[in-house]
Formats: sequence, C-alpha cells, structure tokens
Amino acid sequence: MPTDDGGLLRRALLADDCINELVRPLRDSGWSVEIGEPDEKALYVTVVATAGDERMTIALLSGCATDNALYRKLAETCAAILYRGAPYNQQQFAYGINVHVGPAAAWLPPVPRNGKRRFRSHPIWRRLQRLKGRVAFAAKAIKYDIRRRRQRPAQQL
Repeated sequence: MPTDDGGLLRRALLADDCINELVRPLRDSGWSVEIGEPDEKALYVTVVATAGDERMTIALLSGCATDNALYRKLAETCAAILYRGAPYNQQQFAYGINVHVGPAAAWLPPVPRNGKRRFRSHPIWRRLQRLKGRVAFAAKAIKYDIRRRRQRPAQQL
C-alpha cells in the first residue's frame, strides 16, 4: 500500500498560499505573474513577476524551518524568499542570506518603476465607490428638500 509523506497536502497548501499571499498582491501592485511548479518534495514554489522590462523572482517555502542549503540555493536566483506561517527561529535557518527573508503574510510587493498600484480593483475600493455614489445622491436629495421647503409658505399652527 503506498504511503504519502505529506507532499500532496504541502503542495495544496503551498498553491493556496501562493495565490493568496503572492499572486494577488503582486497583481494589485501592477506586476504580471507566472507561477512555477513546486519542487518534487513540495518544499517551495517560485513565482516570476514582470512589469515592462523589470523582472523579479520570489520563492515561497512551505515553512520557515527549512535547511540553510535550500535558502542559499534560492538566494542565488530570487529577490525575496518568503515562507508560510510564523518566523520560527528564522535566524538559525536563514543565516548568511543576502536577500529578503520573511513570512509571506507580512510582505508587501514593491511597485514597479513604470507601473501604478491597482488598489482600485480591490473589493473594498469598489464598495467605497458605490457608497460614494449613494452619498452624492443623498446629498442632492437633501439639498432639493431644503430648497422645496424654503419655497413653501410657512405653515401656521
């Protein structure tokens, strides 16, 4: 009977966090994103972000507690190494690394030099735009009501 070492679960969690923590924020910042395949043990996945002539490679690890040799291998090609979860003894695992290393949930992608952030596509901004329209309509209705009341003769009690 075949056994699973947790690779399928790691692969699924890695793919889910890659979309939520890397791809969406990068796209909101103006980057085009290509996602690579996870390695054979599903320890990491790489993401290549491009904007015009700029190119940035980011690695997402399945956890902070990963061998330093893997950190060094990824540091050769990546601008940032991010990991799922909390920073568990990060200094002990990622020593001697010259690129940014940190949790994916706390990372904000840089804005490309020739691009603008696309925060307007975020659902909160869309909701605020709808509310702005409603507030403008309510303000017009109140002004109309005030003008109408001024034009009516005063009623006596």
